[in-house]
Amino acid sequence: MKFKVPFLFLFLLNLFLAQFVFAQSYDVDIVATVPGCGDSVIQSGEQCDGSNFGGATCSNIGFTSGSLSCSSVCTLVTSACLLVPTNESQSQITRREDGGNEFGLDTNLVITGYYAPNARVYLLKDGQLAATTFTNASGFFQITVSRLAVGEYGLKLVGEGLTGAILSESFFGKIYKNSTTMISGIYLPPDSYVSVDGQTVVINVRTVPNSEVLLGVGEKQTSYTSDQAGNLSLSIPYTAVADGQSIRVGLKQADRVVWALSHSVPKVGDNIGCGAIGDVTDDCRVSFVDFAVMLWWYLYDPGNQAIDLNDNGKIDLVDFSILAFYWTG
Repeated sequence: MKFKVPFLFLFLLNLFLAQFVFAQSYDVDIVATVPGCGDSVIQSGEQCDGSNFGGATCSNIGFTSGSLSCSSVCTLVTSACLLVPTNESQSQITRREDGGNEFGLDTNLVITGYYAPNARVYLLKDGQLAATTFTNASGFFQITVSRLAVGEYGLKLVGEGLTGAILSESFFGKIYKNSTTMISGIYLPPDSYVSVDGQTVVINVRTVPNSEVLLGVGEKQTSYTSDQAGNLSLSIPYTAVADGQSIRVGLKQADRVVWALSHSVPKVGDNIGCGAIGDVTDDCRVSFVDFAVMLWWYLYDPGNQAIDLNDNGKIDLVDFSILAFYWTG
């Protein structure tokens, strides 16, 4: 015999039973371990495990010295590995293949170079901040970026200057699978600023210690040497600079010169731009160069007090408005 059960009855029955099912709660302790990683034994798919590196060292995976560490997912961390500083005059890209490397090194990008001592250096990758570090007392720095996707990246280094950002030339880094791409011999331009004191033009330079610095005024170039701290201060008569001329400061390395941005010197008797609010580069003008410097700090370090024109603790649109008000072109 078949019975037809009304839909309303089934609905009420389910509702009644649900009160007993969901009215109770339970505390359950679950203990689980991930097989492999964490047991100090290197197994398939692991590059290291705890303090066990399987014989891998910085030196036998493409670096010069330093110490390896192991990540929580049992992969090698090479950020503390170092390269010997070089004096190469050209940027070089070296592909260190890992096909025959038993340690299975991850993809890495290592960039070394020189700038002023004890200064912060930023790495931009495709226009985005990728890493930052500090130079040592000799002006040497190394930046290591790991776990990058395979491909080619547009790169630029930015040094933290006294008055703004010091930009390197743009360059490219091509990343290969299981390889370390090393780019060495990058020299950032000198950090320099120019001021006018009466009838004297004062040029202050901050760059690599004990290096050759070129001062260019018009067609004339004069060679100087920075001190052990990388500093150089020069004074030239105002009459040595023709009206409308610019001053250039460059760092000479072997057969090439890395030039900083030119400093414009106002015409004799026309000091309207010198000391003006918004002249963050101290070149006696408020121009697009000042705007570019302010924009960089706005994007990457809006708390820079030297660029904060209204002293409100941050670089914002008000500062750009002030710069536009004092614009000299």
